[in-house]
Amino acid sequence: MEFLLAVVAVAVTLWLARGRHLHPGDYLVAAALAVTFALFVLALTPNGPQNHVLIELGAPLPSIAQAEFFAAHGVKIALAAVLFAIGACFCAVVRRRMTPEQYA
Repeated sequence: MEFLLAVVAVAVTLWLARGRHLHPGDYLVAAALAVTFALFVLALTPNGPQNHVLIELGAPLPSIAQAEFFAAHGVKIALAAVLFAIGACFCAVVRRRMTPEQYA
């Protein structure tokens, strides 16, 4: 599901780039934000021992549920964000090539 959403987002940004919307730098900013989001999700994703420590210390149930969610889906979300970042960089190249006289 995460990859499908990333592909749809890349398709929308590619459509915007082909339609001469936004500046190429805007797509690069979107790529940088996607990479930052991926790093944030990876930082929130616990490994096995960290999850057991939360349970042993008696963490609140919402914290344990959040840790279990990120343990199950965190890497996929981060990879989808990286896929979007690659697509946004490609869209910046497409946008730059559509009107090179504007950015010479």
